[in-house]
Amino acid sequence: MMKNASLLPIGLLSLYFIQSFLMSFPMTAYISWVSDTIHMSPATTNFYYALTFFPWNLKPIYALISDNYPLFGYHRKYYIVICEIISALSILATGLFIRSVTGAFIVKFIDSACEAFTQMMLGIVLVDVASGDRAKSSSAQSWANAVKNAAAIVALIAGIPVYADKSILATTVISWTAVVPLTGVFVAIYILRERKSTLSAMAAMDDHPKNCNELIEHKWNALRKTVSRIVHEQWNYIPVMIFFFLCSALPSGGTVWYQYTYFLLKKEQECLQYSSLAGMVGRVVSCAIYSKVSSGKSIRMVFAISTILSTLAGLPQILLAPPIAELPVSVCTFCTFESFITSFAGEFALLQLLVVATYYCPPKKELHGLTYALYLSFMDFGGVTSSFLSAILISALGITQDPTTFEIDYTNLWCLVVIGAVLQIVILAFLCLLPTHVDMSGSHEDEKQALITAEI
Repeated sequence: MMKNASLLPIGLLSLYFIQSFLMSFPMTAYISWVSDTIHMSPATTNFYYALTFFPWNLKPIYALISDNYPLFGYHRKYYIVICEIISALSILATGLFIRSVTGAFIVKFIDSACEAFTQMMLGIVLVDVASGDRAKSSSAQSWANAVKNAAAIVALIAGIPVYADKSILATTVISWTAVVPLTGVFVAIYILRERKSTLSAMAAMDDHPKNCNELIEHKWNALRKTVSRIVHEQWNYIPVMIFFFLCSALPSGGTVWYQYTYFLLKKEQECLQYSSLAGMVGRVVSCAIYSKVSSGKSIRMVFAISTILSTLAGLPQILLAPPIAELPVSVCTFCTFESFITSFAGEFALLQLLVVATYYCPPKKELHGLTYALYLSFMDFGGVTSSFLSAILISALGITQDPTTFEIDYTNLWCLVVIGAVLQIVILAFLCLLPTHVDMSGSHEDEKQALITAEI
């Protein structure tokens, strides 16, 4: 296994580590900031995550920009540098100045755009390393996810004494986090290896339009040809992309549940760290055994089993919903154990999708980045759709906030948990959109393409 890790450049792994640490360390501070400083209601919080997550749906655009417009001769690294700098400034502004819902939406939208662009650049580098080989794809995705989850574990452990200290404000923790993306700037410039582009800037000037009308016609024709080409090249992969969307589009109570656990453990915020830490450990363990367990197995079967187990593992949340049942363990222990089980099972399903996204790419290497971006964008757009649908469902169930006291009525939270579990099982009805196996050699591209088309 260690030998397979060498397939991934150290700069890539380092940036994955930094990005994951950046997202995990201030997580508890952000939920405190949203709940106690900004005073967002559950429905507004879902809209907040939906709208600020929208930049993740633009990954194909990021891929096209970086593919066609290199900075200083490089397609990836200097885009990462710019995004990391802007991210650091937006995080610092959040901690120091933002105290309104409107400001929260604007700054988080900017930060999300930078994070999405950076993750897209890292994903393309990963695809270039691992595409076309099932064994290499599984290993690369397992190692990439393992590094990200390991970084999250480090961040959560580091956060335990921070959140246990009641004198440290959430806004202070957020401000500290602005230092993290600056380390990504250093890694991107000096450690991430990328071959310099040899494309001539003058080549783009050939047949340059001579007036405004010609320019508009030239741009329109270029766009039409590009869209037509993309549809033609990606046509065989669209059913699988639709499945990616459906997996993420169904409403759930994840955001509300996290707010509720924050409410229960507000005076013991370090317990939120323990719960998140258990979830990260579950994901790391899942990544560690994924390749061995799933090797040679049907993708549909592994996805179905992991989805069912994840759903069953989440149902005990009903016991913690109002009225809270008599539990043999503390709320902190219950949340920690439940987080480990659901994260372990859920990671298997996610890895199955990521392996498909990494492996099912067109034979031409220059199309890998766009295809991978489309896979992830379908999934991300599903996440945005889920947040909007969840906000509507949350309001319909009466899980609302008192405008005066800011107290939230969680009486029907158990209904949200049950509905989310049922919908999670419903996705299995669309398993036919996924291929059954991807065990084939990457050396016979024509045969691979024919089999992909036949299975889909």
